[in-house]
Amino acid sequence: MGEERRRSPPFRTTLDWHEVLIQQTVNGLTRGAVFALIALGYTMVYGIIGLINFAHGDVFMLGLFISLSYLTLLGMATTLHGWQLVTVLPLVFVATMLTTGAINVAIDRVATPSGSPP
Repeated sequence: MGEERRRSPPFRTTLDWHEVLIQQTVNGLTRGAVFALIALGYTMVYGIIGLINFAHGDVFMLGLFISLSYLTLLGMATTLHGWQLVTVLPLVFVATMLTTGAINVAIDRVATPSGSPP
């Protein structure tokens, strides 16, 4: 009874080099995908109307806050693991896309005069 047991922490605090490499690769691909989406948006808008419109960056930022709000409402504003990544994250992505799409349509309806072509 007088013997103390040393308990190891429930999780590791250090990562091996290959785990860091994989995580940073995923981080880089994710960041690159966001940059590519924004650049694609700028290219499409410039190709259609011939002007660079920087306003859709606001909708991207609004989408970030909307997705964070959805995650908070679901009680998942922490690090997601396992099945939460497979179930909750796609649900939040779809809900955020639908919400920001509706907001963008509303912005276009208000900002575009009724007599001008879309």
